[in-house]
Amino acid sequence: MEDAIKYLRISTDSYEKLVFKHWFHWCEQYAAKKLDVPTQQLETDTDNFQQLLANTALFNYWLKMYREYEVEFCMCASQLKEYPGAEDMKKLYEKYVWNVKQYYSKKLIENATKLTLNPQLN
Repeated sequence: MEDAIKYLRISTDSYEKLVFKHWFHWCEQYAAKKLDVPTQQLETDTDNFQQLLANTALFNYWLKMYREYEVEFCMCASQLKEYPGAEDMKKLYEKYVWNVKQYYSKKLIENATKLTLNPQLN
């Protein structure tokens, strides 16, 4: 994490927002449902999306995979003779870490979507 922050030249808060943005997009991808229309577009199932977001076991699985790709990014960035601009470095980072979208645990997703969320209202 610290190396990624260093290479990206961003604050810890910005880094955390970036990681959670990727987590949200990943959950959105796996909470999608096919619509019964000829274009076969996908639409997010809001309930499934919330269930995936709230599941600690699924998040831990995803974060482990995410960190592996982050290490690959850091290895690549450490070998650069000249550091590109911040935007180019962010694109390189996203190119590496977004490979996580290919991986999922069917069992964890099934377990997450079986759980009932009980909102706690104050």
